[in-house]
Amino acid sequence: MAKEEIREALFTRDELKGFPLELHTEYFKTGPQTARLSMVAHVDLKTLRFKKENGRNQDDLTLMAGLFDHNGNYISGTQKTVNLRLLDANLERWLWSGITVPASFEVKPGAYVLRLVVRDSSGPLLAAQNGVVEIP
Repeated sequence: MAKEEIREALFTRDELKGFPLELHTEYFKTGPQTARLSMVAHVDLKTLRFKKENGRNQDDLTLMAGLFDHNGNYISGTQKTVNLRLLDANLERWLWSGITVPASFEVKPGAYVLRLVVRDSSGPLLAAQNGVVEIP
């Protein structure tokens, strides 16, 4: 169910605001016709509902990033899971700072839409954001 929900959200254009999410992109030319498109997702953890288990505050975040061309055609994607297992002593610091998760894609010059979807396991909350990148 969760995988289907994330995949469905990846292929829509709607931005979802289940919790605060920031998407940052930049690119580096690696050759005359190639570049590395880097993405950094910053997830604010304050609105997540952690479950207390074995003395730790637990939640799992699934991040899926999809790269689309300027016509909306899917090119490639990546998925990562972040398992949060935070002690009470560290929870406040993590709530204040949030987490960052990187990913990258090898691309050719052109216009792209990068779509990021993040879902938590205990909420379940869903957030999605789009980024537009032009690589000369």
